Amino acid sequence: MSSSRISKLFLCFGLTLAGNAYFPSTGYVLLNGNGRPGAIHFAGMGVNSEDGFTGYPHAVSTPPPCAPPAPDGSQLCSARWGDYSAATVDGDGNLWMAAEYIGPRPRTVNANFGTFVTKLSGDD
Repeated sequence: MSSSRISKLFLCFGLTLAGNAYFPSTGYVLLNGNGRPGAIHFAGMGVNSEDGFTGYPHAVSTPPPCAPPAPDGSQLCSARWGDYSAATVDGDGNLWMAAEYIGPRPRTVNANFGTFVTKLSGDD
């Protein structure tokens, strides 16, 4: 243990939030001093639905799970999600997290997701 004083020790879980009420977003939960999780905090708010190539059966070698085709030929499929996330602590004790979300940038030829980076310090 170093001789430096640690002002606050915390445990954090980074996560993706998605559902009927909001688009794919990034967030985190801090573990309180009593060992219980605190509130969910949104970090990067999603602004649109996921529309990446992994949700299109003809675009990938292993087709995603899909609902049966509708009478008009359209089909809803599940896309892969959550492959790209990471967390690290810097020399000053800040926690940096990065995760996928659907941000405001235009869709590319393959996808519309982006990366949101969150920084938490012991004072947060």
